Amino acid sequence: MLNVKGALEAVGASFENLVRLDTYVVASVMNDYKRVKHDMLAGVRVSGATVYVYALQPSEAMIEISGIAALG
Repeated sequence: MLNVKGALEAVGASFENLVRLDTYVVASVMNDYKRVKHDMLAGVRVSGATVYVYALQPSEAMIEISGIAALG
């Protein structure tokens, strides 16, 4: 979520500009991810999917996030 925040800020945006946020999360960290996402978004509601998976590529990856933001 810090990488998403940094990418948004680099173009003058914030979480409030997100229109979609899709996430693949390794099941072993799902509770941590839900807490962090809730805390970072701080009430911002954004559509998207959260999919819990057994593993990602590369194998050490724990979370994969794809977001779309609208500016202007």
